[in-house]
Amino acid sequence: ASMSAASRGAAAAALAAAALAYLMAARRLRARTLRCRIAPATVERLLFGASTLAGFTYAPCDRETALAAVRRALDLGIRAFDTAPHYGLGLSEARLGEALRLYAGDRPVRIWTKVGRYLLSRAVCDAAIAAGELDREAVEWENMCGHPGCIFPGTDPSLAEVADFSALGAARAHAGSTGRLQLAAPVVLAGQRVHDPDTSG
Repeated sequence: ASMSAASRGAAAAALAAAALAYLMAARRLRARTLRCRIAPATVERLLFGASTLAGFTYAPCDRETALAAVRRALDLGIRAFDTAPHYGLGLSEARLGEALRLYAGDRPVRIWTKVGRYLLSRAVCDAAIAAGELDREAVEWENMCGHPGCIFPGTDPSLAEVADFSALGAARAHAGSTGRLQLAAPVVLAGQRVHDPDTSG
């Protein structure tokens, strides 16, 4: 009976210690969360989404407007930009790269673009399909100029977009993006995300 009482006492003490540890941890976590919430926002935490440099949802964006938007963002302290081959079939990347070459100066800027889609000319695309080298289902016809589903009005009608999440597809996307962006230090390509990974099958 005495051993049973001792065991119960030890268990109660362990439970009390665990409860105290939990409460202390919760208090520390709550304090950290509160400090995070009241921390002043800074522009370094903002990222400029550059899809609209190619126009978006049927609203055109000309070159001058696109360049001016990037210049204004830089003047306001934005130092991070996101783009993708998908945005206007390379037009967003090309305009973003041009604007940064013109206006970034010696300000360090980080760029993110995406893989999962690469671009090629319509002529090459059609020839590859005819030769059986490219699956017609991999071509994203709805994103091409002239298709009613295309939401980028500035899309180049001579280009096609291919969905490809393979290593080779990622390499092709990377090569195309770096060619369109033409970045030079201190502007750097910080990374490439997978675009719409939920559609990769």
